[in-house]
Amino acid sequence: MGTVLIDNFSLIYNLINFSNKLSIRNVPTDNLPVKFAFYVNLCYNIFVIKYHKARKSNKKHQKSFKGGQKMSCFKAMAGYKADDIKGVGTEKKTEERKTYKLPKAMKPSKETFESLGFIFKDIGDDVMYQVTLPKGWTIKPSAGYWSYLVDEKDRRRGSSFYKCTYFTRKGNMHLVQRFHKDFEYDNPENMNSPVNVYVIDYDGTIVFRAGQAKEAYSKEFYELMNKANEYLIANYPDWNNPTKYWD
Repeated sequence: MGTVLIDNFSLIYNLINFSNKLSIRNVPTDNLPVKFAFYVNLCYNIFVIKYHKARKSNKKHQKSFKGGQKMSCFKAMAGYKADDIKGVGTEKKTEERKTYKLPKAMKPSKETFESLGFIFKDIGDDVMYQVTLPKGWTIKPSAGYWSYLVDEKDRRRGSSFYKCTYFTRKGNMHLVQRFHKDFEYDNPENMNSPVNVYVIDYDGTIVFRAGQAKEAYSKEFYELMNKANEYLIANYPDWNNPTKYWD
C-alpha cells in the first residue's frame, strides 16, 4: 500500500508541475482557493481510479485461483500472482493434519498453542503464519471476520479474527478455557433486574450456581462472583489455563 501511495503522490506531483508549465487556463493561478480545489479534486479522482483498479485486479485473481480459493487481498493489491499463495482460511491436508494461514498475534501465547500441537512456520508475512493444526482439529467459519478453532471432538477451543481491506490488514486468535464464571440478567431486556451468577462449561452447561444478586455490580454481586471463583479453584485449580480439563 505504501508503494501505491508513493506512486500516487509522485503522479500528482508530476501532474501539478505539468499543469503549471502549461498554465492551464481553466485553473486561475491567481486564485489560490480555486487552484487548491482543483488539485484536491485531481487527487481524489486518481485515488478512485487506483482503488477500483485494485478491486478489479483482486476479483480477477480470485476467479483464476484453482479450487475457488481466495487470495489475500493485500497480496493481490501488491501485485502478487494467485499461484503464489494459498488463500487465508483455506486448508491443505498433511498426514491427516490441516494447514491454514492464521494470525501471528495470539493469546495467551505462541508457546501455549504449541503445547497443544500447533506448528508455526514463518512465511515472511507480517500478519500471518502458516499453521499446521493438531491432529483432528479444523477451522469453522463464523460471522463476519471470525472463525472458530475446533478440536477433534468438535468442541470450540478458540477463535481467530482476520480483517483485510484496502486500508488495513490485521488479525489475532486466542484459546478459551473450558470452565469460566459468568452471569445473566433474570430478565435480559431489563438491566435493572436481578442477576444470576454461575460457573459455565464450554458448551453453555451450568456446572455451579453461586446465587442471585438484586443488582449487577453491587456488593452482593461481587460476593457471588468470588463464590464462583472459589468453586473453580477448589474443583479446577488450573481453570484459567486453556489447555487444561479438556481430556
